[in-house]
Amino acid sequence: MEPAYYPQAQNDLISKKDKKRATVQNKLNKIDEGFKYEKDYHYRTMLQDLQRSLSTIHQGTNEVLVERVKDFEERRDYDLVELRLWEEYQVKRTEREFTEEVEKANNEHDEMVKLVKEKLYANLEKQIKLLKEDKILLDLANSHSYNMDTTLTNQNDYHKNTRSSNSLKDSSISSIGYLSDRRGLRRREPNYNSTNNDDSHLSANDSGNNSSSKKRRKPNGTGNSSAEETYQSDAGDLSSILFGEKPEKVHTRHSSKAFVPPIGLKTEEINDDLALMKK
Repeated sequence: MEPAYYPQAQNDLISKKDKKRATVQNKLNKIDEGFKYEKDYHYRTMLQDLQRSLSTIHQGTNEVLVERVKDFEERRDYDLVELRLWEEYQVKRTEREFTEEVEKANNEHDEMVKLVKEKLYANLEKQIKLLKEDKILLDLANSHSYNMDTTLTNQNDYHKNTRSSNSLKDSSISSIGYLSDRRGLRRREPNYNSTNNDDSHLSANDSGNNSSSKKRRKPNGTGNSSAEETYQSDAGDLSSILFGEKPEKVHTRHSSKAFVPPIGLKTEEINDDLALMKK
Protein backbone atom coordinates (compact mmCIF):
# COMPACT_ATOMS: atom_id res chain seq x y z
CA MET A 1 0.00 0.00 0.00
CA GLU A 2 1.26 3.46 -0.87
CA PRO A 3 1.67 5.80 2.15
CA ALA A 4 0.64 8.87 0.09
CA TYR A 5 -2.89 7.70 -0.14
CA TYR A 6 -3.31 7.90 3.63
CA PRO A 7 -3.32 11.34 5.29
CA GLN A 8 -2.31 9.99 8.68
CA ALA A 9 0.94 8.49 7.43
CA GLN A 10 1.83 11.72 5.58
CA ASN A 11 1.45 13.75 8.71
CA ASP A 12 3.74 11.39 10.59
CA LEU A 13 6.50 11.83 8.01
CA ILE A 14 6.29 15.61 8.16
CA SER A 15 6.50 15.61 11.88
CA LYS A 16 9.70 13.46 11.84
CA LYS A 17 11.45 15.87 9.50
CA ASP A 18 10.55 18.80 11.64
CA LYS A 19 11.81 17.09 14.69
CA LYS A 20 15.15 16.30 13.07
CA ARG A 21 15.55 19.86 11.80
CA ALA A 22 14.75 21.22 15.17
CA THR A 23 17.28 18.94 16.83
CA VAL A 24 20.10 20.03 14.46
CA GLN A 25 19.22 23.64 14.95
CA ASN A 26 19.37 23.26 18.68
CA LYS A 27 22.86 21.72 18.49
CA LEU A 28 24.14 24.55 16.31
CA ASN A 29 22.77 27.08 18.70
CA LYS A 30 24.49 25.38 21.61
CA ILE A 31 27.83 25.28 19.75
CA ASP A 32 27.51 28.93 18.79
CA GLU A 33 26.74 29.92 22.32
CA GLY A 34 29.62 27.81 23.64
CA PHE A 35 32.07 29.39 21.11
CA LYS A 36 30.94 32.83 22.06
CA TYR A 37 31.66 32.08 25.67
CA GLU A 38 34.98 30.21 24.99
CA LYS A 39 36.36 32.09 21.95
CA ASP A 40 38.92 33.92 24.05
CA TYR A 41 40.21 30.67 25.36
CA HIS A 42 40.51 29.17 21.85
CA TYR A 43 42.31 32.23 20.44
CA ARG A 44 44.66 32.32 23.39
CA THR A 45 45.45 28.62 22.94
CA MET A 46 46.21 29.12 19.21
CA LEU A 47 48.38 32.13 19.99
CA GLN A 48 50.35 30.19 22.55
CA ASP A 49 50.89 27.37 20.07
CA LEU A 50 52.18 29.79 17.45
CA GLN A 51 54.50 31.50 19.92
CA ARG A 52 55.83 28.15 21.07
CA SER A 53 56.49 27.12 17.45
CA LEU A 54 58.30 30.37 16.73
CA SER A 55 60.48 30.03 19.81
CA THR A 56 61.41 26.45 18.91
CA ILE A 57 62.13 27.56 15.36
CA HIS A 58 64.46 30.28 16.57
CA GLN A 59 66.13 27.94 19.00
CA GLY A 60 66.40 25.18 16.34
CA THR A 61 64.61 22.65 18.43
CA ASN A 62 61.49 22.37 16.36
CA GLU A 63 61.34 18.74 15.33
CA VAL A 64 59.20 19.31 12.29
CA LEU A 65 61.42 22.10 11.08
CA VAL A 66 64.58 20.10 11.82
CA GLU A 67 63.25 17.15 9.85
CA ARG A 68 62.34 19.33 6.94
CA VAL A 69 65.74 21.04 7.04
CA LYS A 70 67.42 17.64 7.02
CA ASP A 71 65.29 16.59 4.10
CA PHE A 72 66.24 19.74 2.21
CA GLU A 73 69.93 19.28 3.03
CA GLU A 74 69.84 15.71 1.80
CA ARG A 75 68.16 16.81 -1.37
CA ARG A 76 70.71 19.59 -1.75
CA ASP A 77 73.62 17.19 -1.23
CA TYR A 78 72.12 14.78 -3.72
CA ASP A 79 71.73 17.53 -6.29
CA LEU A 80 75.30 18.74 -5.69
CA VAL A 81 76.71 15.24 -6.05
CA GLU A 82 74.67 14.73 -9.18
CA LEU A 83 75.91 18.05 -10.56
CA ARG A 84 79.53 17.21 -9.71
CA LEU A 85 79.25 13.81 -11.34
CA TRP A 86 77.65 15.37 -14.39
CA GLU A 87 80.43 17.93 -14.58
CA GLU A 88 83.09 15.21 -14.30
CA TYR A 89 81.32 13.22 -16.96
CA GLN A 90 81.22 16.23 -19.27
CA VAL A 91 84.91 16.95 -18.63
CA LYS A 92 85.94 13.34 -19.26
CA ARG A 93 83.77 13.13 -22.33
CA THR A 94 85.25 16.38 -23.66
CA GLU A 95 88.79 15.15 -22.96
CA ARG A 96 88.06 11.82 -24.65
CA GLU A 97 86.57 13.54 -27.69
CA PHE A 98 89.54 15.93 -27.79
CA THR A 99 91.98 13.00 -27.60
CA GLU A 100 90.12 11.16 -30.35
CA GLU A 101 90.09 14.26 -32.55
CA VAL A 102 93.82 14.82 -31.92
CA GLU A 103 94.59 11.19 -32.81
CA LYS A 104 92.42 11.47 -35.89
CA ALA A 105 94.17 14.70 -36.91
CA ASN A 106 97.59 13.09 -36.31
CA ASN A 107 96.61 10.06 -38.38
CA GLU A 108 95.38 12.29 -41.19
CA HIS A 109 98.59 14.31 -40.95
CA ASP A 110 100.72 11.15 -41.07
CA GLU A 111 98.76 9.85 -44.04
CA MET A 112 99.12 13.20 -45.79
CA VAL A 113 102.86 13.27 -45.09
CA LYS A 114 103.17 9.69 -46.32
CA LEU A 115 101.24 10.52 -49.48
CA VAL A 116 103.36 13.62 -50.12
CA LYS A 117 106.55 11.61 -49.54
CA GLU A 118 105.38 8.91 -51.93
CA LYS A 119 104.60 11.52 -54.57
CA LEU A 120 107.96 13.22 -54.02
CA TYR A 121 109.78 9.88 -54.19
CA ALA A 122 107.90 9.01 -57.36
CA ASN A 123 108.81 12.36 -58.92
CA LEU A 124 112.45 11.97 -57.85
CA GLU A 125 112.63 8.44 -59.20
CA LYS A 126 111.08 9.63 -62.44
CA GLN A 127 113.60 12.46 -62.70
CA ILE A 128 116.46 10.08 -61.84
CA LYS A 129 115.25 7.68 -64.50
CA LEU A 130 115.09 10.48 -67.06
CA LEU A 131 118.55 11.70 -66.05
CA LYS A 132 119.95 8.18 -66.35
CA GLU A 133 118.44 7.85 -69.80
CA ASP A 134 119.90 11.22 -70.77
CA LYS A 135 123.27 10.15 -69.35
CA ILE A 136 123.16 6.92 -71.35
CA LEU A 137 122.36 8.87 -74.51
CA LEU A 138 125.19 11.30 -73.79
CA ASP A 139 127.58 8.43 -73.09
CA LEU A 140 126.60 6.78 -76.34
CA ALA A 141 127.06 10.04 -78.23
CA ASN A 142 130.38 10.73 -76.50
CA SER A 143 131.63 7.20 -77.11
CA HIS A 144 130.61 7.47 -80.76
CA SER A 145 132.38 10.81 -81.15
CA TYR A 146 135.39 9.48 -79.19
CA ASN A 147 135.59 6.47 -81.47
CA MET A 148 135.51 8.74 -84.49
CA ASP A 149 138.23 10.97 -82.98
CA THR A 150 140.30 7.92 -82.03
CA THR A 151 139.98 6.54 -85.54
CA LEU A 152 141.10 9.85 -87.02
CA THR A 153 144.00 10.09 -84.57
CA ASN A 154 145.08 6.52 -85.22
CA GLN A 155 145.01 7.03 -88.96
CA ASN A 156 146.99 10.28 -88.65
CA ASP A 157 149.49 8.57 -86.34
CA TYR A 158 149.77 5.68 -88.75
CA HIS A 159 150.58 7.99 -91.66
CA LYS A 160 153.00 9.95 -89.50
CA ASN A 161 154.76 6.84 -88.21
CA THR A 162 154.92 5.43 -91.73
CA ARG A 163 156.58 8.57 -93.03
CA SER A 164 158.97 8.67 -90.06
CA SER A 165 159.94 5.00 -90.40
CA ASN A 166 160.52 5.42 -94.12
CA SER A 167 162.75 8.43 -93.54
CA LEU A 168 164.63 6.61 -90.78
CA LYS A 169 165.19 3.58 -92.98
CA ASP A 170 166.44 5.79 -95.80
CA SER A 171 168.79 7.57 -93.44
CA SER A 172 170.04 4.27 -92.00
CA ILE A 173 170.73 2.90 -95.46
CA SER A 174 172.59 6.07 -96.41
CA SER A 175 174.54 5.83 -93.18
CA ILE A 176 175.53 2.27 -93.99
CA GLY A 177 176.73 3.37 -97.45
CA TYR A 178 178.65 6.21 -95.89
CA LEU A 179 180.28 3.79 -93.49
CA SER A 180 181.33 1.45 -96.30
CA ASP A 181 182.81 4.35 -98.30
CA ARG A 182 184.92 5.50 -95.41
CA ARG A 183 186.27 2.13 -94.41
CA GLY A 184 189.81 3.40 -94.37
CA LEU A 185 188.93 6.10 -91.87
CA ARG A 186 187.22 3.55 -89.60
CA ARG A 187 190.56 1.77 -89.29
CA ARG A 188 191.85 4.88 -87.57
CA GLU A 189 188.64 5.19 -85.54
CA PRO A 190 187.69 1.56 -84.98
CA ASN A 191 184.95 1.68 -82.27
CA TYR A 192 181.64 3.47 -82.19
CA ASN A 193 179.36 4.18 -79.36
CA SER A 194 176.28 2.07 -80.12
CA THR A 195 174.31 4.01 -77.55
CA ASN A 196 174.82 7.25 -79.46
CA ASN A 197 173.76 5.55 -82.68
CA ASP A 198 170.57 4.21 -81.08
CA ASP A 199 169.83 7.61 -79.56
CA SER A 200 170.17 9.20 -82.97
CA HIS A 201 167.59 6.80 -84.41
CA LEU A 202 165.20 7.33 -81.47
CA SER A 203 165.46 11.10 -81.72
CA ALA A 204 164.81 10.82 -85.43
CA ASN A 205 161.69 8.74 -84.71
CA ASP A 206 160.31 11.29 -82.21
CA SER A 207 160.91 14.35 -84.35
CA GLY A 208 159.59 12.78 -87.55
CA ASN A 209 162.08 14.69 -89.71
CA ASN A 210 163.34 13.27 -92.98
CA SER A 211 167.04 13.52 -92.08
CA SER A 212 168.72 11.53 -89.31
CA SER A 213 171.10 13.12 -86.85
CA LYS A 214 174.65 11.95 -87.23
CA LYS A 215 176.71 12.14 -84.13
CA ARG A 216 180.43 12.25 -84.15
CA ARG A 217 181.95 8.97 -83.12
CA LYS A 218 184.38 9.05 -80.26
CA PRO A 219 187.61 7.10 -80.68
CA ASN A 220 188.61 4.55 -78.13
CA GLY A 221 192.27 5.11 -78.58
CA THR A 222 192.88 1.42 -79.67
CA GLY A 223 192.40 0.11 -83.22
CA ASN A 224 190.59 -3.17 -83.78
CA SER A 225 189.82 -4.20 -87.37
CA SER A 226 187.80 -7.32 -86.43
CA ALA A 227 185.38 -5.29 -84.28
CA GLU A 228 184.99 -2.80 -87.12
CA GLU A 229 184.10 -5.50 -89.62
CA THR A 230 181.62 -7.09 -87.19
CA TYR A 231 179.91 -3.72 -86.69
CA GLN A 232 179.67 -3.17 -90.44
CA SER A 233 178.18 -6.62 -91.06
CA ASP A 234 175.59 -6.28 -88.28
CA ALA A 235 174.46 -2.76 -89.22
CA GLY A 236 171.92 -3.97 -91.79
CA ASP A 237 170.47 -6.59 -89.44
CA LEU A 238 170.25 -4.06 -86.58
CA SER A 239 168.43 -1.60 -88.82
CA SER A 240 165.92 -4.25 -89.89
CA ILE A 241 165.37 -5.33 -86.27
CA LEU A 242 164.90 -1.78 -84.98
CA PHE A 243 162.76 -0.38 -87.79
CA GLY A 244 161.29 -3.50 -89.42
CA GLU A 245 160.99 -4.37 -93.03
CA LYS A 246 159.94 -1.65 -95.38
CA PRO A 247 156.26 -2.18 -96.33
CA GLU A 248 155.25 -2.40 -99.91
CA LYS A 249 152.42 0.10 -99.33
CA VAL A 250 152.56 3.11 -101.56
CA HIS A 251 153.57 6.29 -99.74
CA THR A 252 150.48 8.52 -99.45
CA ARG A 253 151.99 11.62 -97.92
CA HIS A 254 150.84 13.92 -100.70
CA SER A 255 147.76 11.90 -101.61
CA SER A 256 144.62 13.89 -102.32
CA LYS A 257 142.29 11.12 -101.17
CA ALA A 258 139.71 12.44 -98.66
CA PHE A 259 139.22 10.83 -95.26
CA VAL A 260 136.02 8.78 -94.93
CA PRO A 261 134.73 8.76 -91.33
CA PRO A 262 133.13 5.59 -89.88
CA ILE A 263 129.39 5.19 -90.09
CA GLY A 264 127.60 6.14 -86.84
CA LEU A 265 124.69 4.43 -85.13
CA LYS A 266 121.21 5.02 -86.40
CA THR A 267 118.35 6.35 -84.24
CA GLU A 268 116.56 2.98 -84.33
CA GLU A 269 119.69 1.20 -83.15
CA ILE A 270 120.14 3.66 -80.27
CA ASN A 271 116.48 3.18 -79.20
CA ASP A 272 116.89 -0.60 -79.35
CA ASP A 273 120.01 -0.38 -77.17
CA LEU A 274 118.18 1.79 -74.62
CA ALA A 275 115.22 -0.59 -74.51
CA LEU A 276 117.58 -3.52 -73.99
CA MET A 277 119.36 -1.72 -71.11
CA LYS A 278 116.03 -0.84 -69.46
CA LYS A 279 115.02 -4.49 -69.46
